[in-house]
Amino acid sequence: MDRHRDRAERRYVQAVKALAQVRKLLGPSIQVNIGRNQVNVAGG
Repeated sequence: MDRHRDRAERRYVQAVKALAQVRKLLGPSIQVNIGRNQVNVAGG
């Protein structure tokens, strides 16, 4: 069970890092939907 949680956490961290990178590349605010989670990213 711990391995499953570790893998899920690793995927989550990778997704957060990818969103941060996208935010830097795009600049203006975007909205990203991942599964049931809605993530609003505001650029500036």
